[in-house]
Order: sequence, then structure tokens, then C-alpha cells
Amino acid sequence: MAVHAGSTASRCGWGHQGSDHFYAKNTGQRGGSKPWGPEEMIHFAEAWKKRVKLGTSLAMFLLAMLLVMVSAVAAQQAQKQGVNPFPMMTGKDKPINISSDKLEASQKEGTIVFEGHVVAQQEDLTMTGRKLVVYAVKEKPKGPKGAEQNPGMIEHLDRIELSGDVRVTQGDKLATCEKAVYYRQEQKIILSGNPQVSQGKDVLNGRLITLYLLEERSVVEGGGQNPVKATLYPEGKKAN
Repeated sequence: MAVHAGSTASRCGWGHQGSDHFYAKNTGQRGGSKPWGPEEMIHFAEAWKKRVKLGTSLAMFLLAMLLVMVSAVAAQQAQKQGVNPFPMMTGKDKPINISSDKLEASQKEGTIVFEGHVVAQQEDLTMTGRKLVVYAVKEKPKGPKGAEQNPGMIEHLDRIELSGDVRVTQGDKLATCEKAVYYRQEQKIILSGNPQVSQGKDVLNGRLITLYLLEERSVVEGGGQNPVKATLYPEGKKAN
């Protein structure tokens, strides 16, 4: 039996939010859905635990990919220009292959832009989209009270935006959406534009998916033509 759920808003790991009711659809019967019984509730609880792990896993591999891409771009600019426009972004990472139709870095604007058929791959992790923009922000360094203030400015990663048929894959994990944005200060990733995450045959989608990295939780919001929908197969159950 596959468990299907729909609501206007749902918090992974915290149960159902909103006025809708959960229903279980028994694929072996006709006549539509029926209210859940004790067995279905147990199956759903088991399956929903899997969704928490899926959301956290997708968040971490998406974030890792975005940060690796930033480091790679910064390193490329340092080699070509002799000056690294974003020194705070460099680091030693595993080899990564990146391709796009156009690459532009602006120290004045504080941006690095990949545009046109963006493809990035690191080991079994692949990310594709039409445009990737990295935003940096300049801030004054904070020193101890009473110490002489450094008049210089340092750059910090502000956010990363990947847009246009976004697709991220790793093994049997898949995330798709029209736009994915990583916010450094808030430590969160927001997927919008028909976002969907899946692992194997398990699928979760809605209007907006927010991944809170430090809290290791995800919030799926629905509304209008995009209610929250989940198709979950509990452990030991197989799809027909």
C-alpha cells in the first residue's frame, strides 16, 4: 500500500498542520479514498520519518554542491586574473567539472555569474540549470572593544541563486524546481517553482520547500493550485 498525503502546509517531523485531513489510498481497492485506520497511521508515521531523512539529505548535498561551485569559480578567477575577487570563497575541495556558455565575475558588483546550460558535477553529484549567480557582501571586520578598528572591508558570501529548470541528482535522490536559493546568514535553502524532492519511489512536492540546515528540518508549503502532496512507501512495502 502506498501512502498519499495532501495539505495546504506540512512540517516534516512535526506532523500535519492545517485544516485538511490525511487520507490513505489503498491501491488494491476501487471507490476512492477512505479515512485512515490505526494500521495506516503507523505506516504513515514510519514513512514520514523517511521524509525527514530525505529532506535533510537533499539539503546537505544541495548545499555542498553550491559551495563547491563557488570555490571552483573563485579559484578559476584567481588563476586567470592573478587576483581572487572573492578570497573568502576559496578552499580545497574534491575535483569538480563545471561548464556553461558564459562566465562573468564582477568585483564591483560582488557577483559571479554562470549563464547558459550550467552543468556541475562532482563524483556522483550532478547539478544543472540555466543560470547560477553568487552574491557577496562587504562588511567591516569586527574587533574586540577598545582595539583599533580596521578601516578595510572583507567580503562574505551572501547568497547563491540557481534558476531555470534546476535539477540536482545523487544516486537515487532527485530535487527539481525552477529556482533554488541558499541564504548564508539564515542557513536555509528555499526551493520554489513546482519544487519536488524524491528518493527512489518516494515523492514529496508543494508550492514552496524550505530547508533549515542548522535545525535539520524542512517545511513544505502548499496553496492554490499546488497543495502539499506526498507519495510514501513505508519500509518493507513495494510499489506495484
